[in-house]
This record gives sequence, structure tokens and C-alpha cells, in this order.
Amino acid sequence: MSVTAKTLDTNEYFYGHKACAGCGGSLAVRAALKVLGEKSVAVLPAGCMSAVGFNFPQLCFSNNAIISMFAGTASMLTGVEAGLRRR
Repeated sequence: MSVTAKTLDTNEYFYGHKACAGCGGSLAVRAALKVLGEKSVAVLPAGCMSAVGFNFPQLCFSNNAIISMFAGTASMLTGVEAGLRRR
């Protein structure tokens, strides 16, 4: 089955990001979050994806996200994981 603009489900729309047209990073993050599911949490180091994808009110990703300093991303992710396990 081919996918066209008319047959594309609205869940597949990638709203309002400010990345460059055809940005590989935005496509990779979108695919990863789709595979991981709606309950996943993205922890992003400062960079393109944190600047274009997760800034309110133009959130083009529907998942929860935290933007961290580059060197603190792993420790922040560890804290998020511990908090989610504690729930």
C-alpha cells in the first residue's frame, strides 16, 4: 500500500518544527519516539533537536522531554529513570 498525503494518518504529521527541510535529526528523533511509544521521555543535550523540537508552545514532538546541559545528559537520564521506576 502506498502512502500519499491523502492517506496519511494525522498521527504521522510532524507539526511545526523549525529544523532545516529534510533534517535527518528530526526524522531520527521522530522515528525513535514512535518506536518507543507515547509514554517515553526524551532527555536531550543542548543542540539542534532541543532547540527546534521541544520548545513551548511549538512542540512538534508529543512526548515528554527534558533539555539538559551536554555534560549532564546521562546523569539526568539516570534520575528520570529512577523517578519513573519509583512511581
